Amino acid sequence: MPLEPISASDLERFGYCPLSWWLSLKGGVTSAELREGERNHSAMAEDVSRIMEGERGARGW
Repeated sequence: MPLEPISASDLERFGYCPLSWWLSLKGGVTSAELREGERNHSAMAEDVSRIMEGERGARGW
């Protein structure tokens, strides 16, 4: 049985977060809870980005 080739992006995703890699194999979000988790994750990522921008600005003072 021949093996399927593994892309560099798959290796990177697996190295960063095996769960993310595994979920990507399943075809994405399949439940309301996962969709809500993705929305929460995005909101938190935006908050962290704003905090980092503020800290960069504060260093200039």
